Amino acid sequence: MTPPLAKVDAALADWRVRIAAASRNVAELSELPEFAALKAAGRAGNGTAADARLVATVDELWQGVLLLGEALSRAEAARAAAARLWMPGDLDAVTQVLDGPSIGVRLGESPVLHRRLLGQITETAWVSPAQLLATMEAAFDSARLLLTRIATAREQHAALRATLSTSVQELAREGRPEAPDLAARLDGCTASDPLAALDELEALRPEIGAACAAMAAAQAAKAHAAQAMLEARARLARLADLQTQAARAVEQAAALVAGPAPSGPTAQACELPAWLDRLQRTLDAGRTEAAMAGLASWSVLAGQVATGWQGLMDQAAAALALRDDLRGRFGALQAKHQARGADPALAGVAAELRALLFGARADLPAARGLLNTYEATLARPSVGAG
Repeated sequence: MTPPLAKVDAALADWRVRIAAASRNVAELSELPEFAALKAAGRAGNGTAADARLVATVDELWQGVLLLGEALSRAEAARAAAARLWMPGDLDAVTQVLDGPSIGVRLGESPVLHRRLLGQITETAWVSPAQLLATMEAAFDSARLLLTRIATAREQHAALRATLSTSVQELAREGRPEAPDLAARLDGCTASDPLAALDELEALRPEIGAACAAMAAAQAAKAHAAQAMLEARARLARLADLQTQAARAVEQAAALVAGPAPSGPTAQACELPAWLDRLQRTLDAGRTEAAMAGLASWSVLAGQVATGWQGLMDQAAAALALRDDLRGRFGALQAKHQARGADPALAGVAAELRALLFGARADLPAARGLLNTYEATLARPSVGAG
């Protein structure tokens, strides 16, 4: 059945729109700076396999546009002939061009071992315009995506290389042992294909990241050790103040209470400054773990010294408190003695206690024993009682 003229004209108009859109989009793709750059690289002999595939695909797209245009021209010529001769039956020729396998597409060269004896070097496949257009749409999408990947890879490669280079430089400044090898390997990432180059950098990124993490951990440990050293210096100063307070307390107690002066941790205290200086030199040499281990032992000794000085002050305070307690007990017993009346024996004990407790230096052990005797005697009834 011969197609109506209006339907044929509508189909021709639709194909004009399609071919115009295809031509415009392929042209815009070809004019992109990214495509121009990789095409120039190919002409200069610096192109990659991905670049060559992309250029070949765009060339095939242009060839497809030309083939579609030629088919449309043939269809329009058949339409014009039918209208001029008033032979509507000739419109079938139009539909055969538009809907049938009217376009011959040359395939790639066939290797001789794949040919038949009478076969040609190249073969031609006959397809309809719609089939060719579908193939071109797939090729255009593939080219567009590949160009996007290449352009994105170049941008990502530049950014990633700058980031990794900065990291390696930081490693070198810190004197990290991994820095020379990582720098050499980074310099060796020279693939011209942006996709391959990006893959090279991505493969190196985890090692550089691990090295940077180790460096950051070492820096944090060093900073922690430096802070711990500052705190140890402050603690050493507090220990010196505590030693001075302890010496003053012992001196004050010795002036008021008789007996041997208690000894403090003087020898251990003298070890602390020199030991801390050695630990500082260890830290400055970069041996952070050894410095921290030594500082832990130093802190234990510092704690023992602090306990010793505090113990001296506690002993001095306890001696003065005992003197005050014995004086208070003696005062209470004296009141009881006065109420009891004259007793020559007790008067002598009271006089001796007064000398022990209120003299220049109180003899606390002797005073305590005599005070117990004084208290026991006062507890017994007097001779004249009853």
